[in-house]
Amino acid sequence: RKRAKLRVQMQKRKEKMKSQMLRERLEEKIARNEKAARIGVERAEARIRTRIESKITQNFTDVNELISCQTSPTDAMNIARLISPRYEQNFSFRPQVTKDMDVRLRELMNA
Repeated sequence: RKRAKLRVQMQKRKEKMKSQMLRERLEEKIARNEKAARIGVERAEARIRTRIESKITQNFTDVNELISCQTSPTDAMNIARLISPRYEQNFSFRPQVTKDMDVRLRELMNA
């Protein structure tokens, strides 16, 4: 009887150790997968960033080349303003007619 009890206890210990090892392996695997996922996301973001930067530099080069091919500076500036946002003109809108004047103008126009 004592041997049977010892055998059962040993078997339970072995099963407990086995389940603990399996749990540890699973946790390690999950940690590795999470790390790989983070690294993958970082690499993808870096690839996208470099692709965007290379497109921007290529567009910059193309615009400058097109501008330099123009015969007159006026044509070059017009093309630059059409194509590149860097050269576009900035207009600030300031209404010359205020709300009070607008009402007065409408009254004058209706009269």
